[in-house]
Amino acid sequence: MKKLIVALLLLPHLAWAENLPSLTAVDNPKWQGESTIADDKFPEFLETQEDYTSAILEWRRVIYTTQNKHTKKRALASIARLYNKMNRHQKALTAYENYLATFPQVTGKNHILEQIHRLSILTGDHDKAEMARNQLFKLTESSENASEKLEQAELYMLWHQALLGADTFAETHSPKGQRLKEKLQAFPVNSHPSVQTATLLSLIPGLGYLYLGYINWAILVFLVNVSFFYALTYAMKHKHWGYGFAFGSFAAFVYVGSMFYASTVAAESAYLNRLSAMEQWHNLQPLHMDDFENISMPSFQLNLAPHSKL
Repeated sequence: MKKLIVALLLLPHLAWAENLPSLTAVDNPKWQGESTIADDKFPEFLETQEDYTSAILEWRRVIYTTQNKHTKKRALASIARLYNKMNRHQKALTAYENYLATFPQVTGKNHILEQIHRLSILTGDHDKAEMARNQLFKLTESSENASEKLEQAELYMLWHQALLGADTFAETHSPKGQRLKEKLQAFPVNSHPSVQTATLLSLIPGLGYLYLGYINWAILVFLVNVSFFYALTYAMKHKHWGYGFAFGSFAAFVYVGSMFYASTVAAESAYLNRLSAMEQWHNLQPLHMDDFENISMPSFQLNLAPHSKL
């Protein structure tokens, strides 16, 4: 009964309602197989606005909507370039690989291989980097530009290995790469003679640090070792076996630890000498030096000053 009353009250309003005209039906467009609906101007506009994420999404839409080979090639290249610009190394590497897989005979293949080599190093895939460098080496016989790309790839690899504190370096085929390799081999880190010397001298507590110029550390290490050795002999002399075991464990830990620490300090000193020398080799630096600004340095970085106060 209530519903009927509500319907009667609304009836006058429904009668006064405006009658809307009906829309004329429009036939769906008949897309042909060779037609393209890709808009490659919009992603370019997004790039100018530095909205790279949206530009990448639009370039992906272009890839899946165009039948034009050159447009698709430009879209694939743009995606790789933008990921590279955003420092999203793994995404950029995948994009360059997709580009090369789709267009294996593309003009400028050496540039793509150089980028794959560089990004493989940054993502830790050294096997893939080696494959890319070998392909660049094969291209050097037919292209002078490829020879330049190979040279850049070798400089990049050697520079990366040097900053990581390596003492063995990749095989080189270019004159500049060979020059850089020879210079780096003259500045070893872990195999530096001072590392072995400091370790052997540390058999006498503190002598290794004195050899390296760390006078305060030498005095401290000597006193700590002597103190623990004295405590150990005192406990054993008075048959305090529990104390003897405890002091003996600490004494062994401090003694062996000081030897290891001395070798680490020597390796750090050798590494800093290498970095200082590398700063002068401007003509042997790769083009993508910015990649090395945030590189993870070796774990032996101790940041000790030779005469720092403890």
